[in-house]
Amino acid sequence: MTHLEFQNALEMGFGRAIQHLKTHNPEQYIDEILAVCFDGWSKDSPYLVDVFELTDTPAKFLSFIQHLLLKDVEQPDTRRDWQLMEVLLEIAKRGSKKARQTLYEVFEKRLTAYQRFTTWDAYPDRQIRKLDGIAGLKFILEKFGEVLIRDSTCVIPANIIRFAAEDLGEDLVNLSIAQWKRESVAIAAFIKAEKSRPKNRIPKSIQHLPYKQIASRIKRSKKVSEYQLGLWGKQASKKEFLLAAKDLLRIRSPKCLRLYLRIFTNRAFPLAHQHLLKLANHPKEEVAAIALLALGQIKHPEVRDFALQYEPKPNECWDNAIGLLERNYQLGDALFIEQVLKKAVSGSNLHDSIFTALRIFERNPHPEALPSLLFIYEHTYCEFCRKDDIQLLEQIGVLPDSILEECVFDASLEIRAWAKEILEQRKSIT
Repeated sequence: MTHLEFQNALEMGFGRAIQHLKTHNPEQYIDEILAVCFDGWSKDSPYLVDVFELTDTPAKFLSFIQHLLLKDVEQPDTRRDWQLMEVLLEIAKRGSKKARQTLYEVFEKRLTAYQRFTTWDAYPDRQIRKLDGIAGLKFILEKFGEVLIRDSTCVIPANIIRFAAEDLGEDLVNLSIAQWKRESVAIAAFIKAEKSRPKNRIPKSIQHLPYKQIASRIKRSKKVSEYQLGLWGKQASKKEFLLAAKDLLRIRSPKCLRLYLRIFTNRAFPLAHQHLLKLANHPKEEVAAIALLALGQIKHPEVRDFALQYEPKPNECWDNAIGLLERNYQLGDALFIEQVLKKAVSGSNLHDSIFTALRIFERNPHPEALPSLLFIYEHTYCEFCRKDDIQLLEQIGVLPDSILEECVFDASLEIRAWAKEILEQRKSIT
């Protein structure tokens, strides 16, 4: 493996990077490790710590993380720093007192510049709570409360208590807070501020509304959720769904077309699909894109032909085209999907195309998907897509041993656990 290949494997989170370090001198890859592990791209922290521990100087990486987090508390890189704080948590879990101390030090130093930190990922409060449980939560609430006593206009990150309840249990958190706020003025100040925080408005559901009101909202350009229009169409009665379809034939306004088309993105358009084919070539891209989504609900040879001949506009995602094959797939189409994926790799929407291709192969599993699925494995940064990919390879009986073995060291803990389970199953059979 060349240095460039190793760096790419590390960037992707492949287990082969760890496999390579186990059989080669890790010190020759220090530059690549530093470049990748602190780039801000999210990887499960055990993977990164495993990489550090394979080198001769894991303490060097801990010192480097400490330096990055403490050198400039007023201008942090929150995307990168969140990953670094997760790594500190993992190192602390493995027994490092220095890593634990650094988490607390970063938290307190950032409180001194609290005006700049209103986002949920700016403080290591989650990591401290994960490390020290209910005692960690008490520390966090007291420190934020002290700031609020000094400055009541301070904006504290939202959902601290909700996340704590999810991690530690709602009963434990509520009972502890009830006791703490009687004992601590600072925690009482935090709870008071939390209760006065404006509540997020949840959009009202429109699924219960009759079609007449839905049509009125769309035509009056009243704010309406496109997502909820799709849900309304999915559960509407046949009569009302048909009324919406007939009205779509008469609509000319691009804005109204876009909203009406949303109604048919979760349920097949009940009239002739040729109108949707026409709208899929609409000069307004936002109309054409949703028309393609609606066409994806229809199974018909003309829809398949349209997909195979479709040429995306500049900057348009290829998944709009291949998505039409989900219900229209035929043996041999895997080659077309593979070609589409290779074209998409040079653009910015590869992930969307991969997601759509996986959905197609899940609905139409066949060994002919092997080249496409191997391509996806080598090109997706998304651990969820990679997991779906390897599980599909296993389902259709074409998962290579080499991929399964390297997945035991993957950046995703879920993939590691799944790969170990499958390996055990294969061993028990042989």
